[in-house]
Amino acid sequence: MINCLFSSPPTPCDKSSSTYPPSSPTWTYQRPLLPSVSFLQHSPGSTEKQPLPGNPNVILVDLDKIVTDTNAAQDSLFLLTPDQRAQAPETLIVFCIDISGSMSISFRFVQEAVLQCVQTLSQKEPNTRVALVTFNNEVILHGHGTTTSWKICGQELIDGEFLKNAGLTFPTPPPVSETRDSFQENIAGLQEGGATALGPAAVVAIAMASRLPGSKVLICTDGRANTDLGDLESEDKDSCTLVSSTIFYKDLGEYAASEGVTVSVMSLEETDCKLDELGILADSTGGEVVITSPYKLYSAFQEVIESRTKATHCTVTLMLPTTLCVKGEREAGHCTVRKVGNVMPHTELTLQYGPGDQREHSQGSVCIQLQVHYRRRDGLSMLRVITVNKEVTSNSSLALSSVCLSVLQLNSIQSSAALAVRGRLRDAQKEKEIQTQLIQQVV
Repeated sequence: MINCLFSSPPTPCDKSSSTYPPSSPTWTYQRPLLPSVSFLQHSPGSTEKQPLPGNPNVILVDLDKIVTDTNAAQDSLFLLTPDQRAQAPETLIVFCIDISGSMSISFRFVQEAVLQCVQTLSQKEPNTRVALVTFNNEVILHGHGTTTSWKICGQELIDGEFLKNAGLTFPTPPPVSETRDSFQENIAGLQEGGATALGPAAVVAIAMASRLPGSKVLICTDGRANTDLGDLESEDKDSCTLVSSTIFYKDLGEYAASEGVTVSVMSLEETDCKLDELGILADSTGGEVVITSPYKLYSAFQEVIESRTKATHCTVTLMLPTTLCVKGEREAGHCTVRKVGNVMPHTELTLQYGPGDQREHSQGSVCIQLQVHYRRRDGLSMLRVITVNKEVTSNSSLALSSVCLSVLQLNSIQSSAALAVRGRLRDAQKEKEIQTQLIQQVV
């Protein structure tokens, strides 16, 4: 079994191990207080080879630590753009607010919460830029200072390229210290009514934020989108429309992630805004889905605003020896690539692996490498390479005595969810059941 953790500095491995079927190597991990990556270790000469349920061979990648910590042993950090100069990070927060008729009861709470957020930002982070996009049966990009508001309506609401270009060309607002008064006037003058053009508004807001990677879009709504683009109210009428809308939000989430934009969705209790679809936006970009009471809306906004993007355009590559292979991934073989996109505080991913089909393993130790490409908030592109050499064993007793439950539990959730999202519901349920058996045996 292999037990190794890529941390700063690497933590010495105990005799932790986990088992695979008899006569095959096993891997487990031990999780330090501040892990970056976790692997497993091998101890030759083990005698207990009773197989364990599930797969204890899991790598934990703590991206928050990887993109912020300094170098450690067996750890190299490369600047991929040596001719590029670092720039002071700039952040744009786009409030994308529902002012449709469904908001009549909760609208005043939303107004008050946004006003408080702007007031707090102007005091604590005066250089942050804040923009306002509202939507009902039309989408309005609200002006600031000498910039007049733009209104999008009619056939323009179903033209994706027009909407994206509108967001890209609308002037970026100055720092909130200069625009606070005009922003507050815009918020105070809003009135609710009409349909819910959430889809078009999301396109505009994300395109607007894309000009400053690391920016955020905060969508606040309490009703389902019910205009043509991104319609979520046709579930009982037209399944084709709903499938089309699901694809729309999936593609929009991928676009946001590729541009370094984080999207969070705020909804109010006892409302139905089809969060399973809108959640795709948050999930794809490292954002959050928050359901809260009207009285706690300001606190919910603030928590999302204060969760800073650590890095963007992140890709994780795991390189295993040819005797090992990645498990549960669409990529076959001993190498896998994960597109993470935005790295937020506490962003973690897990990867399963195990013996290859030949079930052969070199004696002594194996070499495992993690490569993390990412873009810092100052615009510099980085590559971090972490390499570990570890020994192997197949002793199930040692495995059970040292398995980290929190890593197993996180992996069980992530791996079953990934299968479910791909439509493999039976495989997702099976994965959950097998890993649960392993967790119960460890306990």
